[in-house]
Amino acid sequence: MKKYNERLLIEFLLSCSNATKAEISEKTGMSITTVRTQLQALMDKEAVCTMGEPESIGGRPAEKYALSSSYAPFLFIDFGFAKSTVIVQSLSGKKLVEQVLRTEQIEAVIIALLDQFSQIELIEIAVPGIPVEQGFLYGENLDEKKTYHFDFLSQVSETISVEVINDLNLCAFGQLQKYPAVEHLVYLSFGDCVGTGIIIDRKLYTGYQAFAGEIGLLNYEGHVIDEWLRTSDDNQREAVIRYVLELVSLLLSPQMIIISECRLSEKAIEMVSEEVNKRIWSEQQIVLTKEAEGDRLSGAYRQAVNNFMEKGWTEA
Repeated sequence: MKKYNERLLIEFLLSCSNATKAEISEKTGMSITTVRTQLQALMDKEAVCTMGEPESIGGRPAEKYALSSSYAPFLFIDFGFAKSTVIVQSLSGKKLVEQVLRTEQIEAVIIALLDQFSQIELIEIAVPGIPVEQGFLYGENLDEKKTYHFDFLSQVSETISVEVINDLNLCAFGQLQKYPAVEHLVYLSFGDCVGTGIIIDRKLYTGYQAFAGEIGLLNYEGHVIDEWLRTSDDNQREAVIRYVLELVSLLLSPQMIIISECRLSEKAIEMVSEEVNKRIWSEQQIVLTKEAEGDRLSGAYRQAVNNFMEKGWTEA
């Protein structure tokens, strides 16, 4: 019961950022005595901190409680072949470290960060490909299958969970947090290649082998879609983007499609989106975004929160 109450209190503080003992008691159903005991235990572990806020009655500060800025940190790696971003973020949402570095520097930096933040129990890695154990698959077509392996993971303690996640899947999950009423969402990128992150019933869908969403590898009129996207002909690019939108709309019927990194002008993609919706009798909302990097971090943070809520972190 003690562990259950502790998790209940933490979950409440995650949802509201800070609260008084009375507010915690009212919302969680715990008695004031239990709340006081649990808060003290969490403060002893430096998981919770206090803050004062003036109240009108008597002018006395009402003591409020919040997760500490260093509570339950996780390590996020936004991987790129040339440069990568490494972030240590706490469960309270505060960035403790953020570094942009050459990818060949990753191993040394991560080993040092794991020594510095011994409480880390989760590493999340966003990758531009299909996740496999300790790495990912990538290539410009199905015949060109290459594997990238994260060698540094062999030096990571077995007590630390590692999740390798497709970058667009994280983007989809990150965007989902902005739309609490949306159940079905597809995140589409039309950058150097075409890929999607798929949300069904507010859950990330990756498929049996995590291939779900790799639309760029589909054949379209004699070439894979990714090749068509790199053409200099705007009309050909527009045609393939229209095809992808129709395909996604008819196969998945999402409430919302988020489009990022599109190789068409904003006006052109809006016109294509409107035409697609009319043609297939769709009422889905199509939104353009330029926040891919922030979406990936937002998705990684939400994954970390879910990870904690499902099994907790022993040293958190």
